[in-house]
Amino acid sequence: MSFIDLTAGLFAVLGYPRLAGGARTVLVCLPTGATRSHRAFYTHLAAQVGYRLDAAGVALCPAHLHAQAGLTRLEEALLVGAEPDHGPLRGCVAGPIGLLDITAAATVIRHAAADLHAHWSAIVAATPTARPLRAFLDHHPDHAAGARQAVAAFAAQPRIAAMAAAHRRGEATFLPDEYGPTLHAYQAGADVFADYLVDLMQLGDALLTLNGVLLQPTTAGPRITHRLTERRRYHQAARAALRAADPTTVLAACHLAPPPPR
Repeated sequence: MSFIDLTAGLFAVLGYPRLAGGARTVLVCLPTGATRSHRAFYTHLAAQVGYRLDAAGVALCPAHLHAQAGLTRLEEALLVGAEPDHGPLRGCVAGPIGLLDITAAATVIRHAAADLHAHWSAIVAATPTARPLRAFLDHHPDHAAGARQAVAAFAAQPRIAAMAAAHRRGEATFLPDEYGPTLHAYQAGADVFADYLVDLMQLGDALLTLNGVLLQPTTAGPRITHRLTERRRYHQAARAALRAADPTTVLAACHLAPPPPR
């Protein structure tokens, strides 16, 4: 059973109207000067993505990167897709690492995380701790029937049922990965959840370095099938790589649609 079939089966069991796309967010490092013109930017991006990543389609994503405040006109010209300067955060799809704002973004995400965790806690109050989907997949045979058994056992947990019911009633929005490593982070407490959400929102699912090294969790497939421990290892490796990168290195955030099953 493919990951797409598995997750589609899970959300059918939970009563979700449809399965969200399965795209993953990848941060792509591009050489200095890659944003000096739109032609240069898209040429470099296509070369990096086409060389190392297998995807059916690529779309730029404005939700993961944020520009610093108070940039000069020349610095502004090096950003791609920068939003107007209104409020604490200003999204962009690409720009030199040295012009991106990590600190302010982390602060805003932490405030949002506190509200999300409090709301989740109210929804699942009085339900026992749930096991993430990965734990069930690891203890069932690696074939279609085993995967269906894992999905049924996972969805039958009272905490998962409470989350799915709240989603169906419109009281909360639980995205697919919130039944995977995000569930583990929720259950570990507000501080752990905030740390995880900051890393998730800033680092996405993979980082392609300038020299073509792809940093990502060890488990193939969608985020819902990952373990929290492997997500943390990826987040740590990605942050270390970005800290070590030249500040003029360009970082772009992309959504990659999965290739069709072979």
